[in-house]
Amino acid sequence: MSNSQDPAIPWDKGVVLWVDAGNYLHANPRRFLASALEESDIVALRLKQCLEVDWTSKLTLERMNMSSRYALTGRPQLGAYFLAFRKTKAAISFVEEWLQLSEDPDTLLGLAVRNLNHHGGTGTLTGDIVDDEVPSFMTHQADQSIFSLLFKRYGFRASSLEAGHTVVTLDRWRE
Repeated sequence: MSNSQDPAIPWDKGVVLWVDAGNYLHANPRRFLASALEESDIVALRLKQCLEVDWTSKLTLERMNMSSRYALTGRPQLGAYFLAFRKTKAAISFVEEWLQLSEDPDTLLGLAVRNLNHHGGTGTLTGDIVDDEVPSFMTHQADQSIFSLLFKRYGFRASSLEAGHTVVTLDRWRE
């Protein structure tokens, strides 16, 4: 039996909350989550100035068949540092696909995986690898990039950054 089938977590009502290490809840999240979960089985926060195409490697976009899905890639990326999942078949399907895609080095690391293989495992995007990315590319966000693209493809609804930050504090936040 997988953890998603754990009978201690009730179907359609049970919620699993994820907060990245170093971040913390500074307020009770129940009111925020109740509101956000009215519209979506998964809660994630929409980042303001971080367009998907600028924070997701070209190789990851290609591997996920998202290269020409401009309605998804031209929109803000979703943060994966504060998440909530209601136990539904859709949410479990999503998490299983997220895990599967994250287990593929090409999809997880994007063009950096080629650099790892070519430059002895340093993991730094340099030279010809960066040149293959779009001109506005900043850096690849690995599992967050995969999460964000899947979230949009599944049609889940994102919450505002401001609403989420009423309950969570990020230790490593940068605007």
